[in-house]
Parts: sequence; structure tokens; C-alpha cells
Amino acid sequence: MVLDLSRPRTVLVLALLYCALHLAIRLVLSPVYNFDEAEQILVSQGLSLGYRVRHPPLMTWLTWAVIEATGSLWFATHALKAVLLAGGFLAYFAAARRLLGATWPAALATVSTTGLFAVGWKAQVSLSHTVLLIATMSLTLWAMLRAVQRGGWGDYALFGLAFALGLISKFYFAAFGLGLIAAVLAVPEYRKAIRWERAALSLFVAVLVTAPPVAWTLDHWDAAMAAAHASMASEGFDPVTSLYGFVGALLLFTLPVSVLWVLLWPSASGLWAPLPAPLSQARRFLIV
Repeated sequence: MVLDLSRPRTVLVLALLYCALHLAIRLVLSPVYNFDEAEQILVSQGLSLGYRVRHPPLMTWLTWAVIEATGSLWFATHALKAVLLAGGFLAYFAAARRLLGATWPAALATVSTTGLFAVGWKAQVSLSHTVLLIATMSLTLWAMLRAVQRGGWGDYALFGLAFALGLISKFYFAAFGLGLIAAVLAVPEYRKAIRWERAALSLFVAVLVTAPPVAWTLDHWDAAMAAAHASMASEGFDPVTSLYGFVGALLLFTLPVSVLWVLLWPSASGLWAPLPAPLSQARRFLIV
């Protein structure tokens, strides 16, 4: 039986089966909660604008909601992450369809994300906030493309909401968000299509949603910085070692996809080879 990747239903089934399989593997390997999961169970005993300064509150809010709805810690940890990851895959697929203009290239683009170590494995076994980050990044990419291509007030409001959810999922989202905006501005067709008065609505929605958690974070910032300085003083801080670790993390995050990239696209000049319009736009997004 050959899978028909030109049918969205096939991609939906594959995404659900993939996440269900990894959920089963996770439970077989160890039913014990990892650090992130145990932390969420501990801090999600009530609603608050913030819990720990190092993480925004959205993941904890979702954990609290699932526990309240089901009474199950299992659903609030393992199953919640599987659902978020599946949702991230589907949002990424929807975004890729808008960007590439066809279903089967979008399906291949979605499948390729499992080649990233953080997505294909690490997200399944030890991460919580990062899984939510993956989902909100995909959602924001789709919402942005929808807003630029359709241009309705509701589309821009949805983009602002998705952007805000990303910001309160993990602070690293800010780097992605700025890169995404830069990518849009780098594509002439999209830059001309932006309706700035409606983009102001996106900004308003994003500020409205993120303001309370950000205010809580700023209110507790001094205590967080004091704890961070104490930690660095006890463990020692070497800028060179930190920079080395940062660069190494960037490289490891892209494995093994980056190796396949080099094997399949060995010539750097190939980056600038002429491509059809949809793929040309996608390449600009990738480079940025």
C-alpha cells in the first residue's frame, strides 16, 4: 500500500499515529514522570499569572485545565504533550500548504521536521515547554501566512493571538517571532500585501494577551536575577565555554537534517539556483 501524501487526511492520520507511537514508547520505557512533568504537576495546583520566572505560564495553565477536566495526571503530562505535538505538526502542514501551494511538498516538509533531534525524539521523552513552543511556532507561521494572503481583520487578530500564545509558551519564541517578521518583509509579494492598519490589530491583541504574564515576570525579575547570579557564582561562569555550548547546541539541534542537507545539496551555489515562485518564497523564509 502506497501512502498518498497528496491527501490532507493521510497527513492527519500519519501525524496522529506518529505521536501515539511515541507516547506508547515513552510509557513503555518509563512510567515515571521526568523533571519537567513533575514540576508541572507541582506548580499547576492553582491558577496564577506566573509560576517561575524562567518559564511563562501557558504550559502550566494547560496542565491545570487538563487536571481539572479529567482528574488524571497522566493526561495532564504524557497525553497533553502528544496532543500538542500532533497539533504542531498539523499547523506546520497547513502553513507549508499555504507557502508551497501543494499538498505533497507540504507533507514532505512536515515529515522532515521529525529529523530534528529536538522534535523527533527529545520532545517525546524529556521536554514540556519546548513541545508547546513547537506547537505555537507552527500555529504562528500558519496564522501569519493566512493574514498576509487573505488580509481580513479576523486573520490579523488570529495572528496576534497566535503570536501572544507563543510568547507566553516560552521566552525563546521572541527570537522566532522577530525572524518570522523579517522573513515576511524579505519577500516582496508579502511585504506589499501587508495591511498595516490591520497589523496594528495584531499588535493590540498580542499586547493584550501577554501584558498580565509579562507584568508578573517583571515584578519578580529581581528575585530571579539574584538566584541566577548565585547559581553562576557557585558553578562558575566562563563566557568562552558558554559561547561554545551555545554554538554546539545550535548545530546539534539541526541534526540529522543538516547532514542530509549537505548530502543532497552539496553545492552552496545551489542556494541561488532559479526556483518556481512558491519554492522561491519558501527559500527566502528558510535563509532568514
